[in-house]
Amino acid sequence: MDKIIPSLPLKCDVTGNVKKIMELLDIEDVRLLTMFKKSRKAKLKKKKDNRLPYTNIQRYHTPPPSFVKDAFQFVERIKNINYEDGQMMVSFDIESLYTNIPVYEAIEAALDLIYVDGIKPNDIPYYRNEMKELLKLAVCDVPFRFQAELYKQKDGVAMGSCLAPILADVFMIKLEQKLNKLLFNKPQLYLRYVDDVFCIFSKTENYEAFLNIINQWHQNIRFTLEVENNGHFPYLDAMIMRNNNDRRYDTTLYKKPTDTGLYLLYESNQCRRYKLDILDDNGYPSHIIRKGIGEGKVIVIRLKNPKDKKDIKPQLKLRNIFFTLPYFGEGTFVLGQRIKKICKQMIPTVDLKIAYKKTMILKSIFLPIQKGLDESKKMKNIVYCIPCKNCDRKYFEETSRDRNIRIKGHRYDVSKQAPNSKIAQHVREKKHVMNFNNTITVAHETNGKEERSKKVC
Repeated sequence: MDKIIPSLPLKCDVTGNVKKIMELLDIEDVRLLTMFKKSRKAKLKKKKDNRLPYTNIQRYHTPPPSFVKDAFQFVERIKNINYEDGQMMVSFDIESLYTNIPVYEAIEAALDLIYVDGIKPNDIPYYRNEMKELLKLAVCDVPFRFQAELYKQKDGVAMGSCLAPILADVFMIKLEQKLNKLLFNKPQLYLRYVDDVFCIFSKTENYEAFLNIINQWHQNIRFTLEVENNGHFPYLDAMIMRNNNDRRYDTTLYKKPTDTGLYLLYESNQCRRYKLDILDDNGYPSHIIRKGIGEGKVIVIRLKNPKDKKDIKPQLKLRNIFFTLPYFGEGTFVLGQRIKKICKQMIPTVDLKIAYKKTMILKSIFLPIQKGLDESKKMKNIVYCIPCKNCDRKYFEETSRDRNIRIKGHRYDVSKQAPNSKIAQHVREKKHVMNFNNTITVAHETNGKEERSKKVC
């Protein structure tokens, strides 16, 4: 990973700065420029279509035989397997899959699935080279901050990226095609969920030799081995057991040895209504448990004996409005109920739904220490001052945006003599010059709103 010092904001508006980005990336393809300009139409089409951005990639290949969607699908597939004498259950775990995926090879594999024989599908607006550039912009050379230093990830897909699981799965599918070439030491069953592979080997096949083979598939990908214990093997959330009587595999729920059964302590600083569904041995008073059981019985009765539709009076269709409150204790819940009551009295056509947000979590304490201070935040949520070179007057403004971006905006307003700009008005009327280079920050705001106050004084 290379250390970098970015000269531009890490997040760029592609549609608003097309030419600048093209120059930075040294892109000369006219079709790619046209593609960026049409991105707004593509966004509108995406909203109308209501599909995830990677739906096309999924649609251009059928799931391979090894594909496992979740633990439920795994159980459905394993229960149809007949047990034979000498079979062995094993699993192969891929070490650090996402960070070891060769990102450029994964992009090529994804493009091969979409553009079969180099032909552009009719429902995809981009050619292969254009799509390749988009994927490279999205997943290559991803910047991140660690202990106040900025770094650039040279290979692998970034954790948390929406494209990471798709590209990782596409690359593994390509690798698994090598299974068809194996003649010996091949598993009878090969199933994979992300980076966990479940296999069943017959007594004539050597799973350790198979491990050596798959570890030679790619220099970045390494597998580790885990073998069954006394006919039992845990995989995902299921425990697989050999049933010698029925000659099949049974499954049951599996919990890790470290599982404590703890979900949310009653003493936790969470809204009370969020706790009522967790009534196990987590320190909850007996009357809370009895109340939860009673409410559950009422729900069951209502489901079994629905009221006649003729007896139900037509209700006015209400407009849902969602509102969030930071949770500081039971008083916050009382405040929320009062707000809902007042809203119902004043605006009866509105159904106010209030959610309660946690205020202090471990992530907010330790993550800033790990990542370090984000220097760019020093230039946001501030009050800044721009002096005039020719007089003592100064321009003050409060903004939540980056100060440098606002200065560029002021320079543009002055050059275009914008009628709504106080700075442009001062320059135009007084024939003065603003000293943008000596702009200073006079105050910081924790919850400032952009452009709340503007004045020249």
